[in-house]
Amino acid sequence: MKTKRKGFVEPIEWEKLQLALGLLESRGRMRDWFMIKTGLNLGLRSCDWLDMKLGDLRRLQPDETLWLTEQKTGKRISVVVNDGFYQGAQRFLETLQDRPDDEFVFKSKKGRNARISRQHAWYLLKEIAREVGTERNIGLHSLRKSFAHHGVLRFGIKVEVVSEALNHSSPRITRNYACIPEETVQDARKRINF
Repeated sequence: MKTKRKGFVEPIEWEKLQLALGLLESRGRMRDWFMIKTGLNLGLRSCDWLDMKLGDLRRLQPDETLWLTEQKTGKRISVVVNDGFYQGAQRFLETLQDRPDDEFVFKSKKGRNARISRQHAWYLLKEIAREVGTERNIGLHSLRKSFAHHGVLRFGIKVEVVSEALNHSSPRITRNYACIPEETVQDARKRINF
């Protein structure tokens, strides 16, 4: 096992993600289930999606562009709503028929209409990660890193494309960020034969 660096989080293993999502859904913890689905499908920082309101979800259509403002950069960004996010949103909304449009998607159980804090979202993710047995250093940012990691290694998306989606300044940053092993790069070099 690798030495864990303080403050460094890793992507979540594919199998552990599937276990976590299944476990949360089976327990009826749909807010937490959708929180993970959102982080994985949008590939954004949690501070960019925790403020979404139910009305934002209700107005969504498949393949529609969702416009958000990145908290870190202040830039307006567009995110195309993929099937995973859209279907997850529809499934989540089925459990909230009577809730008003101005209510937070990731509503806290404390207060009338407050969203969960980043710290509480982190706690929820750490709790389920422990439960499914991941030994990796996991945090909220692991969802964004998992988007990059599995996008490249599982779905075969080019690092350059993922880099653009993450608003990174270079593909090299994305490769390191996504924890793509050097062996994968070396293996690609071996397979290129003219």
